[in-house]
Amino acid sequence: MKRMMLIATVVVLAATSMMGAQSNPSTPVAAPLTGAFTVTLTPEEGGPPPFKVLMLFTRDGGVVETDAGPPNPQQFSPGIGEWTRDADGQYVIRYTQLQFDESQNLIGTFRAKITATFDESRKMVLGHVRVRFYDTNEAITIEGEGAVEGTRMPLDE
Repeated sequence: MKRMMLIATVVVLAATSMMGAQSNPSTPVAAPLTGAFTVTLTPEEGGPPPFKVLMLFTRDGGVVETDAGPPNPQQFSPGIGEWTRDADGQYVIRYTQLQFDESQNLIGTFRAKITATFDESRKMVLGHVRVRFYDTNEAITIEGEGAVEGTRMPLDE
């Protein structure tokens, strides 16, 4: 009798777990942000001229970035960071780059935070960027803002 009760309990628990694991078909699941984009970053008035940025978004929230930005692209590492999606549907993209002097000594970090909106097809992006340069003691040395606009890089080229 105890054995039958144990088997019945296991069956009920398994069935309850399976029902809870099934997805609700009426709840839409947003696809993650993925793919490679070419972006133009336009700094605010008084800043450097616009420059190109390449960004790769991974499905698990990773960001890899490289750019030809000022003052000298050879003095920065590629950017590494993460993206998240806010409740209002905007994406928040953060990445960090290491900054070096002419002798390749570490002199600080560059951090960017982009708040962006992608179109329905996720082929175009528009947004706002805040950038900060930090010295090796984490003190802000320069900060600024600007606009970002970009498109998904085609796979067939």
